[in-house]
Amino acid sequence: MLYDRDGDVLFFDIGGERKEALTEPFLENIYVRIDPDTLKIEGFTVVGFQHNFLPHNRLFRLALEAYMPDILAGKALHFEGEPARLVAHMFLAAASHTAR
Repeated sequence: MLYDRDGDVLFFDIGGERKEALTEPFLENIYVRIDPDTLKIEGFTVVGFQHNFLPHNRLFRLALEAYMPDILAGKALHFEGEPARLVAHMFLAAASHTAR
């Protein structure tokens, strides 16, 4: 997970290293990255993370509360294996709630 403070964009990759992927719109200002060979979700990109996404996603803020200072400071965080899948599911739930 990497946050670009200047652009207010969060890049969340599931697993370790970033791979080539197709980027498709998911919800307003949220894009999903999909492996073109396996069609597995590789990650998400959130435009307007601090100013649009966080204010409307209490679930995400609470679940990653301990990491928020590092995220907003632009420090790279790595979630792999099961933790990455849990964060991805939580992100999808928060994003789906936003869409309602």
